[in-house]
Amino acid sequence: MIDLFFELLQVSIGIRDNLSRTPSEREWEEMYDEAERQAVVGVLLEGLQRCMLHDERCLANLSIDLKLSWIGEVQMMEAEYRRHVKRSGELNLLFKDAGLRSCILKGIGIAQLYPHPERRQCGDIDLWMDGSRKDVITFIKKLDSEAKPKFKDIAFPYKETEVEIHFIPTYLNNFHYNKRLQRFIKENSQQQFDNKIEVGNGLSICTPTDDFNVIFQMSHMYHHFFCEGIGMRHFVDYFYLLKRNDVRCKREGLRCKLREFGMLKFANGVMWVLQEKLGLDDKYLVVEPKEKIGMLILKQIQEYGNFGSKELEGKSKFQIWMSTTFKPIKYLSHFPGASFDRLLFMVWLQGWKILHKE
Repeated sequence: MIDLFFELLQVSIGIRDNLSRTPSEREWEEMYDEAERQAVVGVLLEGLQRCMLHDERCLANLSIDLKLSWIGEVQMMEAEYRRHVKRSGELNLLFKDAGLRSCILKGIGIAQLYPHPERRQCGDIDLWMDGSRKDVITFIKKLDSEAKPKFKDIAFPYKETEVEIHFIPTYLNNFHYNKRLQRFIKENSQQQFDNKIEVGNGLSICTPTDDFNVIFQMSHMYHHFFCEGIGMRHFVDYFYLLKRNDVRCKREGLRCKLREFGMLKFANGVMWVLQEKLGLDDKYLVVEPKEKIGMLILKQIQEYGNFGSKELEGKSKFQIWMSTTFKPIKYLSHFPGASFDRLLFMVWLQGWKILHKE
């Protein structure tokens, strides 16, 4: 089934025209379940529509009930996307009136790279604020007095939509590499807060530039790999990001940046997954693909799904904390430095929370 799942994913993103064979009814059900685990249900509906255009015989065993469930879920997804667009526009104006600039991270911002943005599954709204940690917290507390700040963000509900306000867009567990990354973020921050795009209905938002996103999204995947779990939605995001950019003239510079931030080895694996499973052409690859690390990443994708949903299913809060804290030990032989960094950072973070009474 998993081979058919990746074939359908490639059909969905325009790499191939059809499936190699007709899936059975059970295989269709398993592909749908996998799409839910990987948060790509909306993307794969594109594949179904493409199959109907090229050779609908491969859909012969797709039951009416499953087809209707698939369409129904995507319609709800599209409605959620429209709500996110509206809420993001409102928040942008709210912060602007207060003299604060914001930039959408991931979510509807990265969705603009998709042929049909509304079919990228949304989570919460992530906003990076241009301001000091103290000023941002003070402002958010005026909107929601119960909002509790964390290390890199403060979350609050806005009209039934969960919003995370970031003081910093991302971080690395290694203190040395993180210092370099934060310097890079600071040096390039103003471009991100000035990068305005239209998202429909007369609304506009600021979102990271493509060059910034190549680094930011990689660090985001890197964090998920060692902490929460990485899924195919992350890779589809990166696929569309790289497809929009011919990185050949920037490749050496990007490679140097990834090495500077300690993410080069991980990026080698990401490129392998993008090439082998999504069919990304060589000319779009940021660094050379490496199978050994790529297979390790792919194994996590298939075992745990988006945000490690399968791994954390049915676990208590303490069990989840234990799982995410000691997860890096699994990758000690492949990423000895990064695995140790994660454990050291978790100890440091507990001290930081005590110091800041969080």
